[in-house]
Amino acid sequence: MKIRKAIIPAAGLGTRFDMGNKLGIMKANCEVALDHEEIGEDFKKYIKELAASLD
Repeated sequence: MKIRKAIIPAAGLGTRFDMGNKLGIMKANCEVALDHEEIGEDFKKYIKELAASLD
């Protein structure tokens, strides 16, 4: 017998991202990293440095 797990969507819990495409996945990863208690500030610093290096 196969064990199946259900994914239950939660309504109204923030921004929705299109997980069906690569850009949506990357946006979601960035948002989670920025909000993360342990790495959020370091990730924000990294993103700012990366953005400054772009033309």
